[in-house]
Amino acid sequence: MREASKDKKKINWGVYAYGVAFLFLEVIAFLTFSLGNSIIADVIMGGVIVILLIIVSFRKIHFDSFYSFAFLLFPLVLFGIISAISIFAKNEMSMTMNVCLPIALTAFALIGYLISFNKYLKLSTLFTVIFSTLAILTLINFIATLIQFGPLHVITCKNWFIYYAGEKSSVAVSEMAYSLMGFKLREVTLQYAALYPTLLLCSAIGLFFISPKKNTKLFVLYCLFTLLAIIGLVFLAGKMVIISSLLVLIMLTLVVLTSKKIISLKAIKWVIGIGVALFAVLFILIFINGQWQWSFTSGFRNAISNNSFTDKIFNSYLGDYSSATHNIFSNDSLNNGHMFGHAFGDPREYPNYFVLSDFTNSWFFDLFVVGGLFGFVLFILFFILGMKGLFNFAKNSNETTSNKAFLIGFILVYFTYTFVASSGSPYIFFSDHLPMYYTGPFFVVIVLLCYAYCYKNVFININKNNENKGEIADENA
Repeated sequence: MREASKDKKKINWGVYAYGVAFLFLEVIAFLTFSLGNSIIADVIMGGVIVILLIIVSFRKIHFDSFYSFAFLLFPLVLFGIISAISIFAKNEMSMTMNVCLPIALTAFALIGYLISFNKYLKLSTLFTVIFSTLAILTLINFIATLIQFGPLHVITCKNWFIYYAGEKSSVAVSEMAYSLMGFKLREVTLQYAALYPTLLLCSAIGLFFISPKKNTKLFVLYCLFTLLAIIGLVFLAGKMVIISSLLVLIMLTLVVLTSKKIISLKAIKWVIGIGVALFAVLFILIFINGQWQWSFTSGFRNAISNNSFTDKIFNSYLGDYSSATHNIFSNDSLNNGHMFGHAFGDPREYPNYFVLSDFTNSWFFDLFVVGGLFGFVLFILFFILGMKGLFNFAKNSNETTSNKAFLIGFILVYFTYTFVASSGSPYIFFSDHLPMYYTGPFFVVIVLLCYAYCYKNVFININKNNENKGEIADENA
């Protein structure tokens, strides 16, 4: 009788874990939809989900896996703190957003770690939710832009301008679109509006793995997702959107070919190695070209300027990137503490100091603007560790091939697109800045990246422990 009463008093944690998984999907949908890009709401929801996940997962957490996760979490949290106390943050962002940034980064990184213990979360369901949300947002933005500007406005409206409260738009109609920001449709840059159909384009991966005969409804749904993404991108096809879309298509092709084992992971390693080496050389050239306060680099800069081709490349197309690096090491910046993430510069003494540069439309170089040298180093460290974890996920995960392809493709497409077409100042008629580190889609990527990083440590360690105890290992436990 006592044993029976004890069984009745046991808490069925599975029911609660299922409920938390459902709430997690709702939060991901909210973040993907970018309702107002309200970081306060993001922090509240993230904090609630973290608490609930700890409650339902605390018995399964292995501290060895958490120590490994801490190596990834540490540089991300430090990046958030440095960015929150920078001169850029003090001058350009509100106090609330600055306080919330490191909290939000910590919360969503923890969610990625903790959700990996929840066996009720299916990646296939997660990505269906993400793509459905992106499809709704893409459709709303497309219809609003079509009604306001007409079809193919990037071609037909090159010399058109609009006025708001007597103020003429800073760019032509062909360089803007409408996007739902919170509960209002606002004029934004093409790059910002195109982010959502670009991420939705990742749904095309499903067409290579979902059987049209066995799962007809899901296949048709993903066909509609892909079609909507293509239509959305065609109607926003400015120069930078076209370039970024080509890079994204190359990235998606590599993900599919690798997943189908047409290209080996070893070959991908070589491709990545060559790409990183070439970019490192280009970055060094951009960096040297930007240090015009250094006399010993004058010969190199003169050689670039005297050649019409290199002058156009480095001073016209890549000039903003050089300016971003210049502002870190200029004499004024060093004196004002800019090199240290602006942390030691008092903005009250330099009210007009943040004329650093407009955003470069690349998250890589915008790191210098947002967090200075220290912020740049910390985020790049987080990125490298995350990419290493992503590679291990691709190699060792026992997830289905399609789920792995979705997760890897989504993360790589996000960073690829924002590398060349990020929009730190998306509003046309407002001067408010919105770096990608404060936005919902970025937090979604943080969750996915931390999930992939922790996957190997969580599941493999648990399986080994269960095998040593003579238990049956549950891959989702």
